Amino acid sequence: MTSAAGGRIGAALQNPVLRSFGTYSYAIYLFHQPLNQMIGEPVLHALEPGGVGTAAGLAYMAVVTAATYALALASYHGYEKHFLALKRWFAPVRPGAART
Repeated sequence: MTSAAGGRIGAALQNPVLRSFGTYSYAIYLFHQPLNQMIGEPVLHALEPGGVGTAAGLAYMAVVTAATYALALASYHGYEKHFLALKRWFAPVRPGAART
């Protein structure tokens, strides 16, 4: 039996691709639906008016995933990480501690 930290699960969780998706996950969450509904679906239906086949659907998913990731990367480095840097100026609130 292998431990989670040193075994297959630990190795999978250390994968750079998964870690980058973790870093940019909040921005991915914010941008994926608007990008899909405002740009992706109208373009897809204009290109495939009779219905979307498997190949077109997979290509669509790949393009939208790449575009969402690129937008999230730009948003993170241009905006989010600067706000995350402000954490050092605020003390954490501990459960049960009285606020002053």
